[in-house]
Amino acid sequence: MSTGKIVGGIILGLVVIVGTVLFVGLSNLNELIKTNIETVGSELTGTSVTLAEVDVKITEGHGALNRLVVANPAGYNSAYAFSMNSISLDIDPRSITESVIVIKNITIDGASIIAEQKSLSENNLQTILDQLKSNSGSSSASSAEDDSSPEVRFIVEQFNFTNAKAQVISPQYGEKELNMPAIKLQNIGDKATGLTPEQLTQALIKPIIASAKAQVSGLLKAKAQAKLAEKLNEKLSDKDKAKIDKLKSLFNR
Repeated sequence: MSTGKIVGGIILGLVVIVGTVLFVGLSNLNELIKTNIETVGSELTGTSVTLAEVDVKITEGHGALNRLVVANPAGYNSAYAFSMNSISLDIDPRSITESVIVIKNITIDGASIIAEQKSLSENNLQTILDQLKSNSGSSSASSAEDDSSPEVRFIVEQFNFTNAKAQVISPQYGEKELNMPAIKLQNIGDKATGLTPEQLTQALIKPIIASAKAQVSGLLKAKAQAKLAEKLNEKLSDKDKAKIDKLKSLFNR
């Protein structure tokens, strides 16, 4: 499942935007961040990205982004693909003018993911991921031609991905909601050289991908086993069922 990569793509966009605007200090900073995330996010994902509220205080080194929603691509019926109640960033203000920006904490709390399956190989998250890969490639190529802008590097002292839920909607198995385990990472990157946004994203998304795959794989395996057991049970005679129950009782002693 590609949930983790979707999350990672959003994190990349947020880190790049916030890291860039920290050098700008404009009076309409919050509206600028909101507009950029919605515009760039919609272009990258190929679907609507909306953000309800932004509250960034540069001098205090703190930022909060509330109710970020990535809509579904055309052809899917669920309410959205990805929704985040709260994203908070704590930045060391002293590092703003340094070559490596120190992000003391990134916390994504209350993320809600809806994986809507059309078939085994077609789902809403994969559609967004394909679009994201395509547009990120063209974006990287264009940025590589512009050598005038300095490369922003980061180190993250603490990353928290908490209270996340994933809902799987499948024609074969119906609907099921999963609680994703919390993910906590520390000291991502080196203080001397830092990480590029791309490197930082890779460091953040790997555990999310692993967690999402484990949760969904476990669900599908359990569903498949239950389905198989149901079919086998239908074919067994009452005599065979009695024998199996007797064997179970012997093993459970």
